[in-house]
Amino acid sequence: MHNLRKKRRGIMKPKHHILIVDDMGINREMLREMLESNYAITEASSGVEAVSIALDLKEKISLILLDLIMPEMDGFETLRILKASPVTRNIPVIFISAANSAEYEVRGLRLGAADFISKPFNPDVVKTRIELQLKLNSYQKHMSYLVNEQVNRLERVQDKMIDLLATIVEYRNLESGNHIKRTRVIVTELINILKDSGRLDPSIAPIDQIYIPKAVTLHDIGKIAIPDQILTKPAKLTFEEFEIMKKHTVIGTEIIDRLSGIQMEPYVKHAREVCLYHHEKWDGTGYPKGLTKEEIPYSARLMALVDVYDALLSKRAYKEAFSLDKTIKIIKEGRGSHFDPVICDAFLENSDIFYDIYKNYAD
Repeated sequence: MHNLRKKRRGIMKPKHHILIVDDMGINREMLREMLESNYAITEASSGVEAVSIALDLKEKISLILLDLIMPEMDGFETLRILKASPVTRNIPVIFISAANSAEYEVRGLRLGAADFISKPFNPDVVKTRIELQLKLNSYQKHMSYLVNEQVNRLERVQDKMIDLLATIVEYRNLESGNHIKRTRVIVTELINILKDSGRLDPSIAPIDQIYIPKAVTLHDIGKIAIPDQILTKPAKLTFEEFEIMKKHTVIGTEIIDRLSGIQMEPYVKHAREVCLYHHEKWDGTGYPKGLTKEEIPYSARLMALVDVYDALLSKRAYKEAFSLDKTIKIIKEGRGSHFDPVICDAFLENSDIFYDIYKNYAD
């Protein structure tokens, strides 16, 4: 029974798929006869056709045998195009050529070729070199997977530690840790809405869209250094007290600067910007720098609106929770003075979505 199971597994295992590219039909036929008993074979008679097939089949191509001298588009140009695409760049390519030239070989290797096989073909050499490249590629994929898993595991641990630190600040501030969750989810949704409507700042790359919502977690981390009698005062702060409270942006940035050695540099960059500048205002009347309009980092402009929205709807030591209508009225009044008008418009147009998020993570 055990042997039968092993045999069945062997039958189920898919064959490696090899793409043979040569403008000479006889060369393709020779390679097919050598390899078809062990591999799935697809043929292309030109570089253009090869690129089209590789892009269409994507991960299904395990290796490409590519003729060097072809009309219209030679092997070098074909390889350059394959390596330029994220879809095909990791497919190993072996050049096949009758031109036994060290110059050609060096040029091909610099472009990313895995190996060279000379014509006329020696079946044992062809099979052995293909097998070695497939094993090497499989090993590289496995190692890349292990490295990515380790990096992802490290990031998950760092995320949990940062969330815990931020939650401690929220509890010390007599606020629920749900403030962190709400602002992160609302910022994520706001970025998606801006992107889908074509209004997201073009400087915000896909990686930024991932890290900005994570970064808002630490926006108030500096409050850990603010005295309790100010942080939890159940009344309006005096001028002197407010000046001390405003320092939480600078203190928080100093704390975040100590994270610069961790493997999350985009995260640290946005966390620093959000922490330092989320109390800046579009008209320049905010703090700590009095920045105006686009001088304020985009991540901080997003957080400025979301933080105010959440604070208005929530009960604080110094105030009761405001109604949704009053909150929306204040947000509208802040358009173009407190808040970036483009971000504010997108937020107001979708206020029902954001209120649903607020309720789902209610204290």
